[in-house]
Amino acid sequence: MADYGDGVDNGPDNKWSKNGFGEPVTRPGGKFSKEETETVRRAVEDYCSTKKITTARLCSECDHKSELKGAWMEIAKALPHRTVQSVYRHGLRQLHPFKRGPWTEDECQQLVNYVSRMGKKWSAIQGKLHRSADSCRDKHREMSSDYVKGRWKEGETEKLKRLIREHLRADPAADIKDLGKMVEAEGIAIPWSAISKRMGKRSRLSCFKKWQKMTGLFSPSDVHKMPLPPPGPVPGGDVVHLATATAPTMDLKPAPGTEVSPDTALTAGAAAAPAAQQ
Repeated sequence: MADYGDGVDNGPDNKWSKNGFGEPVTRPGGKFSKEETETVRRAVEDYCSTKKITTARLCSECDHKSELKGAWMEIAKALPHRTVQSVYRHGLRQLHPFKRGPWTEDECQQLVNYVSRMGKKWSAIQGKLHRSADSCRDKHREMSSDYVKGRWKEGETEKLKRLIREHLRADPAADIKDLGKMVEAEGIAIPWSAISKRMGKRSRLSCFKKWQKMTGLFSPSDVHKMPLPPPGPVPGGDVVHLATATAPTMDLKPAPGTEVSPDTALTAGAAAAPAAQQ
């Protein structure tokens, strides 16, 4: 689901970088324990029960309305040692009810048909395709002729790196993989829509995917794209064969939007505050 983090300022006064009570979080981030995951799940279920809404509605970025404002701040109070941002991203990844993974040609064609008939009503279209509203929106943007597709040119890649470094207020020469580790560890959201706009001809999904490739931070649904280990001995005396090797599972913190994979809140820079319907 990431996410992809639209328009979120991760400055010291940003509420998403604090806990649900608005207090600074000093404990570093990291993988959620089973107990924490269960706590988030219960907090989400309790919130949805109180508000009489479905989990699907809460976990769909495009479906957020004014009455759900502050939902994740309230939910994050269950884990005061975690930031609202990290709870949001983890909650989406665990509870996202829609299909994830690569789109088929048939799904793409159905998306085009639904948009031509219904307009960009992503919340309605998600029920037709069983893809999240934000996933439908981003896939439609990706297919748009307004954006360049295919292999990135060196100049584009360097511009993307520069824009990301500027957003993170990092040294102009900072290694992009080191920045990826920092984003992952600190739960920082990258505003991919803003980055895309400054890139000019690259969609935010394309920018996010390029970020994944540069940093090696893949979303769970993209784990099949990760390089396989080379054949040979591994600890314990076993031998890894390319024909049977599988990519390791990674538990990434998807930005508030990040899809988390592109189907939710693009993470690892991906998740962030819920994006407004466009």
